[in-house]
Amino acid sequence: VVETEDPDLVLGGVQAADTGFGATGVALAERIGFEHAAVVNHLDVDADAGVAHVHRELEGGVEELTDVDLPAVLTVQTGLNEPRYASLRGIRQAQRKEIAAKDLSDLGLTADDVESALTITEMYEPESESDAEIIEGDAGESAGRLAEVLRDKGVGA
Repeated sequence: VVETEDPDLVLGGVQAADTGFGATGVALAERIGFEHAAVVNHLDVDADAGVAHVHRELEGGVEELTDVDLPAVLTVQTGLNEPRYASLRGIRQAQRKEIAAKDLSDLGLTADDVESALTITEMYEPESESDAEIIEGDAGESAGRLAEVLRDKGVGA
């Protein structure tokens, strides 16, 4: 599809809802030879310069501002763009527009070509390493117990 469409920019979601690996966009970029950036939450494209200025969210809420040369694949966060509502005319035009569906054979691929190289071997809930205490009871009892715990930990002293 990339060969026939020749896009400057391919946008995809950050991760799938089923596994959450976040590998599809990066794997696509590698396969088609495009630059890539993941977890993009703000984007400015300078088509004349052939550059996408992206803000990426890193671990711990840290953000990175970087430039990615076009053509590129970006995986984007929800909220990157504020959606516009289509006009009635636009909706009707979209309903009449034919979408060329493609299957694996149209793309010169087999099921083996698209099979994931990742295998889930085990899933488990990790053991807790904290000594969390659940405080139960009415508001007065809970507030009293919370104050006691905080005092014991030296908070507010």
